[in-house]
Amino acid sequence: MDASRASQLINSKKIDVFCKGEPVIIKAVDESSKMATVESLDTGNTIIAPLNDIRDSGVINH
Repeated sequence: MDASRASQLINSKKIDVFCKGEPVIIKAVDESSKMATVESLDTGNTIIAPLNDIRDSGVINH
């Protein structure tokens, strides 16, 4: 995922976002390092992950 798209999805619950297949919420994006802070919806753990590991479903939840 590119940094611009990741920034649009910070704290979004309307679009499903995944990091290595795990559902997450993007909390912050560092464009210079191409890393994002994400919170796991399954465990509540917060990790820093490469933007390349993050995908969105493209589906808008209502």
